[in-house]
Amino acid sequence: MDLEFIGKIYTLTGTEPVDSMIVRDKKIVYAGPRVHGIPRQTVDLAGAIVLPGFVDCHTHPLLLGLLQKQIRTNPPLLNTLDEFLKAIEDRAREIEKGQWLLGGGFDESQWSLPRLPQRDELDRVSGEHPLLMVRACGHIAVANSLALKLAGITEDSVDPQGGKIVRHEGFLTGELQESAIPLVGRCVPEPDPSVTASAISDASKYLASRGVTTVCDMESGSGSSEEWDLYSEGLREGNWKQRVGLFIVFEWFKVRGKLPLLEPGVTQDLKLLGLKVFADGSISGHTAALHEPYLHDWGRGIMRVSEREIEEAASMALSHGLKLAVHAMGDAAIDLVVTALSKFGVHGGDSFTIEHAALPTTYAQGMMAKHGIGVVTQPIFTYAEIESYLNGLGYDRTFNSYPIRSLKEQGIKVALSSDAPSTAHSDPANPWLGIAMATGRRTARGMALSGGECISLGEALKSYTAIGAAVRGFENCGCLLPGCDADFSLWDKDPFKEGPASMPGEALATYRNGEVIHSAKTWTSY
Repeated sequence: MDLEFIGKIYTLTGTEPVDSMIVRDKKIVYAGPRVHGIPRQTVDLAGAIVLPGFVDCHTHPLLLGLLQKQIRTNPPLLNTLDEFLKAIEDRAREIEKGQWLLGGGFDESQWSLPRLPQRDELDRVSGEHPLLMVRACGHIAVANSLALKLAGITEDSVDPQGGKIVRHEGFLTGELQESAIPLVGRCVPEPDPSVTASAISDASKYLASRGVTTVCDMESGSGSSEEWDLYSEGLREGNWKQRVGLFIVFEWFKVRGKLPLLEPGVTQDLKLLGLKVFADGSISGHTAALHEPYLHDWGRGIMRVSEREIEEAASMALSHGLKLAVHAMGDAAIDLVVTALSKFGVHGGDSFTIEHAALPTTYAQGMMAKHGIGVVTQPIFTYAEIESYLNGLGYDRTFNSYPIRSLKEQGIKVALSSDAPSTAHSDPANPWLGIAMATGRRTARGMALSGGECISLGEALKSYTAIGAAVRGFENCGCLLPGCDADFSLWDKDPFKEGPASMPGEALATYRNGEVIHSAKTWTSY
């Protein structure tokens, strides 16, 4: 029987909400004024607001789930270097000798002593345990002496391509940048399958609680864990709730020479969408590739690939009917990427996206508009990590970063997403944080960035739903219209009345395909 929801329902196709939405066989069949006289089950939402389910089209769910089981160091959980070191020391006492100490989420720029922990400090608190702690951005890590030894890293080691083993006066500091991190990471034992299964389940529950019904895993195949098997099992067992699209790391694909085989029974909810390439690092970690140097050390970041390698990845993606997503944050990296992708002309079309695009030049914006290159960006970065941006870029470049309105005005498709857990915020997948930043351009510390780059709330919500779905190629989701999948979330506040900054992190309920995948409150039908 049809199920009708009665309340304030924002379809995002107009300025005003409708008061009735009818679901049948996992699809929305009607959204508009209430029609009486037809027998159906009815749910009175009692004041709750209905929005389309969020499409978080750039996330790392397995990492998100695993981090919950490791040493979490995100602010405001930990706010000083001493607290960071104490958290490591406390965990070291709880585990057996020789077991790895793992964790992440810290942002040293927010500490009273804004510097990375040094190797001797890590050695002092980690005891007889190898240690690897990844910075919030995911592009910087610190390791202790035992971890470096296990990885075979010495003062004489050569930096890997696209990475750096940091030294001070010839001695290892413990800091690893970009492609140097896997030198230690590959020494970490694979987690037990029960741990990864639990991590995926925990991530799904958390995402559902934030109103997220569709995600993209943007780094499948980055290690030896094959996430597609985890998702297949999770969907079969009911422990993974979201629709998910996979992007395979291009380096993994080149080594394996083949794409993963997805099981036939889950292909509607699990799709292989594309390949992923890293062109540079992060702004907050000061490894994104820039034209003008960083202020703190006068470096220009790390360019991880060449123009030729971008072309190779694009050709490979197109030949397999896949999309190509290129991580590029700094202006130098973005310019290189759009130059490479422009050689494919309109043939590339919606197949190419720039991920993050913190500092696109006028040239890059024009090329993106001309060649149909989309942007998937994360306003939560400047919201949560403004100190590191100011330290590295200074005021002017930070003020004008993430020019979402300028991109949209040129006809570029811009999707909003979280990149969770790769941010310093302790609630990394909360869409309202990025939406508030995109609409108000005011950081968590109250600093205002260029108001001329604000977009409307309606635009921001569409960028986190329908546009995200369109950019990634998901059909029939991200909106509340007849024929669309019945993916929606319920909230106890109206963002159009009270503003996105007032919205709670947790949804009252989240539905996918018309079924509840999260509920903080129970509604009865009649």
